[in-house]
Amino acid sequence: MMTDEPRNHRGFMTILAVVCILTVPFPFVGRSASFWLGLPIWLWWSLTWTCVLAVLTAWGFFRFWRDDDDG
Repeated sequence: MMTDEPRNHRGFMTILAVVCILTVPFPFVGRSASFWLGLPIWLWWSLTWTCVLAVLTAWGFFRFWRDDDDG
């Protein structure tokens, strides 16, 4: 039986939601496309925040998901 889950930690879930929203490149809407290393800057923005979201999610699972028999 699960005794601890990430959804029980409001701070973690809030940060996760904010980072999830940041994956959408809203700051680049309506701007002309600038490129870096052959890719649009908005794509770099989205890829960076998606990687942050993946690492944060993995960290939360390892940090907060505990079973009764975990030490």
